[in-house]
Parts: sequence; C-alpha cells; structure tokens
Amino acid sequence: MPIHELYAIRYGYHPEGHTDAEMAFGGDPTTRVEGMDFFIWLIVTDQGKPIVVDTGFFPGVAERIGHASLINPADGVRMAGFDPAAVQDVIITHAHYDHTGNLGDFPNARFHMGTTEMASVTGPLMTHPATRAGFGKRDVKTLVGFVYEDRMRFLDDEDEVFPGIRSFILPGHTTGQLALEVDTARGPVIIASDAVHLYNELETERPFPVFHDLGAMIMSYRKLKARAARPDLIVPGHDADVTRRYPALAPEFEGQIFRLDRAPLAG
Repeated sequence: MPIHELYAIRYGYHPEGHTDAEMAFGGDPTTRVEGMDFFIWLIVTDQGKPIVVDTGFFPGVAERIGHASLINPADGVRMAGFDPAAVQDVIITHAHYDHTGNLGDFPNARFHMGTTEMASVTGPLMTHPATRAGFGKRDVKTLVGFVYEDRMRFLDDEDEVFPGIRSFILPGHTTGQLALEVDTARGPVIIASDAVHLYNELETERPFPVFHDLGAMIMSYRKLKARAARPDLIVPGHDADVTRRYPALAPEFEGQIFRLDRAPLAG
C-alpha cells in the first residue's frame, strides 16, 4: 500500500473574526469568535509526485469581502519544493470561489472534479442568485474550458483518484462536495474540505450556515464520523486550530505549511 505525505498550506485568513452566527446555523449574532483560516492541501505521493488539492481564493476578489492573503497558493506549493508549472494533477473538492480562484497558476495540470459538482454549477441551480452565491463565473468557465481541452477527469461518488487516495461525496455544503482519504504514515487522513469547516461541526453537529441542503450536511457529518478510524484523522477545511494541532513542515514554515501526515501535537 502506498504511503503519502500530506501538507496543509495556509494562504489566507479572516482578520476581523466572525460573529457566532456567521460560523454556525442558529448561532449568536452578538458574540464574536475567531476568524476562519484558508488552506489548500498538497499530497506528495510515495513516488515524490505533487498533487495539489484546491487552488484557493483569488486575492483581488477575497480582499473585497474581508479576507487577507498571506501568500499566493501557488507560491505555497513552491515553498514546499515544487514548481506549480510542473504539477500534473489538481483535485478540486468543490467549486466555491475560495477553492477555484487560481486555476491558471497550474498551467500543465489535469484537473479532477466530482461529476455531481460540475453538473450543479453548470445547471439549473445556477439560475438563481441565492443558489449561485459563492461560485465565480470566471472560475466555472475555466473549469468547463478544461473539459474541452481534455484536462478534466470526472470522479464518481466513490472513486479511487490514485493508489492510496480515495474520493467520496459528502453533500450539503454544495451538492457535490468532495472529501479525500489519503493513506499516510499515521493512517488514512481525511481532508474534509468544506464538508466540515470547523472541528465543532463534527463534535456537536452544529452546522455551518452556508449550505445547499442542511439535512444532507448533517447526514454527511455522520457519514464522515462513521468512516474515519479515529476523530483525529479528520481535518476540517477552515479551522484555525489546524495550525495549532499540527507541526510545521520545517521551522521556517511555522504558521504556513503543516504536516497532516504526522500525529497531532500534544495538548
């Protein structure tokens, strides 16, 4: 069985924090809580091949809605030792703006995306402003362009992307939200992406307020918990606590690149 390395690259954050209501459905609008962090992920296979997961938000767009950029996501890949132009495979977990904002920074990659998600972002659901909120027209057009350029591979609801890397659909946040299970030295780590934004979503089933289907989101929490061998093998998509739970790739990358294939730090 191949054993891969797995990194989280923190490329941005929300400097002003959030209200509790912005972080949980039914939360308190008068209470402020810590802001979200923004990550892409990097899998380094047992053969030394880099596989990028998501491409982050486009800095100019994000700054207009209160996000702060730390680094360009592609520069984070470069910091980890890989040339973005040499990356051959990028997996897209879902098509929201903060996961598809820099697709062009990987000009020679083949993209992998769930069939359900592509059908959603190019179909009738996008004819209403409420259901297309969070998706970028430019990004979706680029993804469709990859189809016509033979640079898109579609993933089924349960799929083996590569040996030791499995994808599965956890609907709710979007219709085709993808999670990835990666075989690492500490076990099969699940990149939940936005199927789980924050640790407490799983711990208390306190749903995130941005969803396509609330019931499906809650059922996906339960499916995810049943699938994971241990709770610490699940990594949420936006929790700032990820940066406190996992060791840095190296001292010079403290606060930016983290080893998810290593055991969480004590305490």
